[in-house]
Amino acid sequence: MADLTGIQTKRNAGVALTKTAGAASQTISMDRRDEKILLLIENGNDTEDCEVKFTAAIGDDLVVNVDAGEFAIVGCLESAKFKIAEKVTVQILDQDGSEYSGTVGLVTLTQINSPISLTN
Repeated sequence: MADLTGIQTKRNAGVALTKTAGAASQTISMDRRDEKILLLIENGNDTEDCEVKFTAAIGDDLVVNVDAGEFAIVGCLESAKFKIAEKVTVQILDQDGSEYSGTVGLVTLTQINSPISLTN
């Protein structure tokens, strides 16, 4: 299970987004305040819808359905609910929760990290 590489944004500046091909399971490193991380999901499959599941440490998992050819954005994951050992586990599944029947690598994930402080 690999970590997504976060794209670090800066104040008053642009940054190119780098998409990471999805895997059945990957992790997000949560090394900053909760409201500083967004995740952009793009389902590049033509016909296969997907479910992206964020495993909760406490309470219910977060499940985001992304239809074929569509985008979703997830933000402000609460660390108290989702973080386990500085990471959040993300899985790509079929919308019924079973193993993904589409091409998982066509579901791309982009972790966008907002500036940590007013000086960056």
